[in-house]
Amino acid sequence: MCIRDRHVTFLRIQHACQLLATTDDKIEVIARDVGYASPFTFSSTFKKWTGIRPSEYRKSSSSAPVEP
Repeated sequence: MCIRDRHVTFLRIQHACQLLATTDDKIEVIARDVGYASPFTFSSTFKKWTGIRPSEYRKSSSSAPVEP
């Protein structure tokens, strides 16, 4: 993955973190909103970058958010 692709992924995950913490949108909707056609690809990429699944992030976002 080139540096540009990594940066785009970082920005997508960062935006997803914001949406997960501030909306009740379904994970599938957030995946689409940040540029992923597949919620499965989004979830695996999110976990790779943050260490937790999007649903776990949403649960923990009220206490101590995990940033990518």
